Amino acid sequence: MNRGVFNIKPVIDELTSSRLKQLLIKLSKNIRLQDEMPEPLKNIMGVDVAYKDERALTVGVLFSWPELKHQSTFHRIDRVFFPYIPTLLSFREGNLIIRFLKNLSLKPDLLMVNAHGVAHPFRCGCASYIGLLTDTPTIGVAKKIICGEIIKSEEGGNIAYLKYYDKIIGAVLNHNKKSREIVVSPGHRISLKTAVQITLTTLKDSRLPIILEEAHRMASKLASELFKHTN
Repeated sequence: MNRGVFNIKPVIDELTSSRLKQLLIKLSKNIRLQDEMPEPLKNIMGVDVAYKDERALTVGVLFSWPELKHQSTFHRIDRVFFPYIPTLLSFREGNLIIRFLKNLSLKPDLLMVNAHGVAHPFRCGCASYIGLLTDTPTIGVAKKIICGEIIKSEEGGNIAYLKYYDKIIGAVLNHNKKSREIVVSPGHRISLKTAVQITLTTLKDSRLPIILEEAHRMASKLASELFKHTN
């Protein structure tokens, strides 16, 4: 995701920031980490956001499951009112994606977000926030570890786990020798085991799952077209 740059950046004071952190901690108590997906699972939607100054283009790409065929692309343009703060991405990108999802004519069976799920200092990253507030099964796939220590798995291979305050919160996948690791964690209504299995199935030659790669590609393409003649 291109997190975007403002010409005039909004300011979030320390008190507001502290309250938002406490809100995420409170919300984390409601996250469910068991599999509650539709049976059979028929589709997965990947989402991404592209920015141009104070505007944001949210894109969702719908893929069939298990065939992984691109079925549809949806988009929405909004204004952005919250700055980029790494651990508070929920209130920037998360709210944009929630608004996008609530205005869709369909509800995806499963959502994949290029952000953290519970592998987050407040146990409620952007993927968890979106899943919880839309009541959608959600997987978070991120490029960076922002909390926890890596624990080698007993089975070895290309999978390790993230441990934070004595709890396993995510998995670290090194699936491609040409690219760096990714962090997978459940967002809401899905277990870590299933989140990892589905993510592994959607990984090809690129670093991120093909669903998120396509969402990013479409967001960049549409943003360049839609924002081309705007200031």
